[in-house]
Amino acid sequence: MTTQPATPSYTDERETEPIPTLGQVVLKWTKRTIVLALVVSVAVHIIGWLISGLIVFSGPRGGSAAGSGEIEMAVMTESELSEMMNSPLDVQTPMVPDQVTPTPEIAELLDAAPGDELSAT
Repeated sequence: MTTQPATPSYTDERETEPIPTLGQVVLKWTKRTIVLALVVSVAVHIIGWLISGLIVFSGPRGGSAAGSGEIEMAVMTESELSEMMNSPLDVQTPMVPDQVTPTPEIAELLDAAPGDELSAT
């Protein structure tokens, strides 16, 4: 009985894999592009936050000291407040006029016939 030595089969793995379709290739590259876009977006936002944080939290610029001015408050007594609250409002006078009266320049432009301003030159 004669036995043949086992010959190893050297086949390229790429030869056994099926060739991907165009849709599979597009899907693969779309996924990679989306991931890359998200990573770049996050990096840009973090850099922007760091720069704005440095600008906002770096303190006041120049020689002016913060808090040097006084804060003034409008204070009124109870009698002044009640007087203001109880004052009658004139209902007949509207806040905004109902009809806007045109200025003379606008009225002249509206009354002019088309092309009149061109023939004067």
